[in-house]
Amino acid sequence: MMAQMLAIHHPERVRSIGLLSTIPGRTAATCSTARATSSASPRSASRVSRPSPGRRPPSPPPAAPLRPQVEWHTQKAGEAYDRGYAPEGFARQWAALRRAPERLEQLRSVTVPALIFHGRDDELLHWRAAVDMADALRHAELQVHPEVGHLIPHELWPELVSALARTAQRGEEARGR
Repeated sequence: MMAQMLAIHHPERVRSIGLLSTIPGRTAATCSTARATSSASPRSASRVSRPSPGRRPPSPPPAAPLRPQVEWHTQKAGEAYDRGYAPEGFARQWAALRRAPERLEQLRSVTVPALIFHGRDDELLHWRAAVDMADALRHAELQVHPEVGHLIPHELWPELVSALARTAQRGEEARGR
């Protein structure tokens, strides 16, 4: 959302943008799961009751082609908790997203290269918003990945890094013209 706002309001400061698992405003398609859980903050919990590397949440079936790195995410969640757990943060982030101005029509003015990367099975923000943004942005590369949710699985990290580098390179080349 912030990258979109920066590209719209300060285009001279932007050479390219990466839009990952995002939407162009509050009227964009959000999933029913997100609407059902968006108004309440997660209840406060101690780090002990949070998942730890020794206690793994259920994993997807072994046949799943893209599996989340459960241990890595669990470790990072523990580190984030140690830095400062604030259960109200989710509700504040969701409220900011819901209050943000509509940006889809304004995105049509953005002329820099863009990468739009979204999971087809994202339960928070619907993938159709990515298609809408790609239609609005003249120089967009759209990637909607099947069997991917809101988090980007480690199997796609190399592809994401490559796409971001390609988008940044296109921005540098356009600037040199």
